[in-house]
Amino acid sequence: MKAPTKLLLLTMMGLAFLLPIASVEPDGLQRVAQSLGVMEGMPLWEGIVPLFAFAGFSGARVVAGLVGILLTFAIAWVTASLVSRRKKE
Repeated sequence: MKAPTKLLLLTMMGLAFLLPIASVEPDGLQRVAQSLGVMEGMPLWEGIVPLFAFAGFSGARVVAGLVGILLTFAIAWVTASLVSRRKKE
């Protein structure tokens, strides 16, 4: 198995373990907005899977994280392939 593949698999396993225990407390920007009394407006779009919720499935955050990793890796791979082909020519 090549090093990039091992790194991707290790990253996915690590995130699959860490994502469920991530803090649900607000991050810094949300905390400042709350302390200043800034109200959040209605979103223009809720997204494909609002709040990462599937009926009857509790591991949606893990799935969303893994899908995000795979999409990012695929985009980076395609971009690197296109750039390396262009340099060879």
